[in-house]
Amino acid sequence: MVIHFLIITMYNIEILYPKKKNLNDENLENFIKRDNELLSVKIEKLIETLDAISQYWISKNFQHNQEFKENSLGFIIPWLKKSNSKKILNLSFQNYKMLDEPIKNNENGSYLFARPNGIALHWMTGNVPVITLISLFQSILTKNKNIVKVSSHYKDLFEAIFNDLTKASIQNKLKNSLKKILNSILIIYVDHKDRSSLEWISKKVDTRLIWGGKEAVSNIISLPKKITCKDIIFGPKVSLSYISKKKLTNKKDLKNFTELFANDVFNFDQLGCNSPHNLFIEKGTFFSKKTIAYELSKIFTKKLKDIKNNCDPVSKYNFLNKKFNYDITDDYESISDIGFNWNIFINKNKIAKTEPPLYNRSIFISGVNSYDDLRNILPENIQSLGLYVQQNEKKKIMHCLSDSGVERFPNIGSMSIYSHPWDGYFPMQSLIRWVSDT
Repeated sequence: MVIHFLIITMYNIEILYPKKKNLNDENLENFIKRDNELLSVKIEKLIETLDAISQYWISKNFQHNQEFKENSLGFIIPWLKKSNSKKILNLSFQNYKMLDEPIKNNENGSYLFARPNGIALHWMTGNVPVITLISLFQSILTKNKNIVKVSSHYKDLFEAIFNDLTKASIQNKLKNSLKKILNSILIIYVDHKDRSSLEWISKKVDTRLIWGGKEAVSNIISLPKKITCKDIIFGPKVSLSYISKKKLTNKKDLKNFTELFANDVFNFDQLGCNSPHNLFIEKGTFFSKKTIAYELSKIFTKKLKDIKNNCDPVSKYNFLNKKFNYDITDDYESISDIGFNWNIFINKNKIAKTEPPLYNRSIFISGVNSYDDLRNILPENIQSLGLYVQQNEKKKIMHCLSDSGVERFPNIGSMSIYSHPWDGYFPMQSLIRWVSDT
C-alpha cells in the first residue's frame, strides 16, 4: 500500500510516503485535530478570495492552463466568480451572513447560526474531475475543513494546480484568507482496494460527498462512519432531451438546435450525468427524424476535429453490435463516424423507447406524440431533460414530468452546466448544521 499525503500550506505542498503502512499517521491526525482556520474568515472575504482564484486561473501567470483545457476543468472558473458564489449562497440561505454570526430570523424573531459540519471528505469520481472542485469550493464557502480523496488518474494534476495556488499573485488583502483556505484542505490518494485505510478515513469525517457510478457509490456508502456523519451522494444518473414541434419550424431553428445540442453531447464525451443520450422529437415537427439526424451528423463531424479520437476496442464492439441491430430491420437506422467517434441511432418505429447510454458521443432518436408520452418511458435514474421548446411550454412540461423523477429541465445547449440546485437539492444545506436560541 502506498499512500500519498499532499499537505497543502500557503508555502508548499509536501508529499509524504509514510514508512508505516497505515492511515493513522501523525500528519493526518494533526490535520484532523488542527483548528479550522476558515471559522475566522468572513463569508464576504471567502467570496472575494474565490473570485481572485478564478481570475488567477485565467491569467498568464497560471502555469497549468493546458492541463485545465485537456481535463475540462475550465468550467470551475466562472463558478468561482463573485456573482456566482453570491447567487448560490442566496439560493441556499435566507441570509448567508448567518455563516458568520447568529442573525435574527424574520419569521419568529429567533437567532439562527449556520455552522460547518466539521470535516468534509470529497470522494473524487474517476471521469469528470471538475465536479469534485465544485463540491470542494461549496464546502469552503460553508467553512468546512476538507479532505479530497483523489483518483489515481488525477492525483498529480490536483497536486500541481493547488501547489501553484500557493504562489498565486493576488491582492495583498486576500493573501491571508487564501492561506487559510489552503490550510483547510488535505489532498490524499489511497488505492481503492485498501479497504482498511478507506474505513479509517471514513470514520474520521463529518460529511462524505460522493460522486460516481452505482458500484463505486455502493462501495463507499458501505464504509463505516460516524452516526452523525451526513452523506451527500451524486450517484449514477442519465439525461435525455426533447424537441417540441412549435420550436422547430424552419432551417434557422434546425441549425440553432444542432449547434446547441452538439455542445451538450460533446462536453465530457457524455461522461457527465447531465449529458443527453436520447433525443425525443414531438410528432408533427417540421423536419423528419432522419433529416434532424443528418444535420446533427454534420455538426458532430465538424466538432470532432477539435477533440482527440479515443474509441477503445470494447466501445467499438458495442457500437458495432448496436449498429448491426439497428440496420437489419426497416424500423431502425444508424449513422456513424468512420471510427465510431460519434454515433446516431434512429428509431423509425411509432413506439418510442429509451436506450441505455453507449457514451462516446452516441445519440438515440425517437418520436413521441407529446411530452406526456415520456412519463411511461423515462428511466428510474433520470436527472435532466434538456428542452428545445417555446418558453410558454416549459412550465407545463415541468409540472407533468417532475413527478416522474426529472430533477432538471435546462434548455438544450446548457445541459452540461453544473447548476444549483443539483440532483434535486442544495448541497450547501447539507454541509452545515443549524444553531438556534429556541
